[in-house]
Amino acid sequence: MNTALYLIGAIVFIINLIIGFTAGSFGGFVTSVANGILSAIILFALAKILDNQDTIIYMLASEKHEKYENEKKTCPKCGYEYDSDFSSCPHCGYRD
Repeated sequence: MNTALYLIGAIVFIINLIIGFTAGSFGGFVTSVANGILSAIILFALAKILDNQDTIIYMLASEKHEKYENEKKTCPKCGYEYDSDFSSCPHCGYRD
């Protein structure tokens, strides 16, 4: 998706540049090129936002996974390792 936005932004700019050259007047050229630049900037910014969002989601998922793996308890009765979310050992039933 992000690559498509970068590609579309470049294509929009090139099309507006071509339209500007064929406009026949300096004002038409400037308007068309400015429109192309602004459109490309918006599409590039949107692609960058989506890149950052993907990075944030990946970091949060890996942080949650690490947190989940680190929170383990060992039962003092049977030695079974289980999640700290449980109030008793699922293996022998020992309760803290």
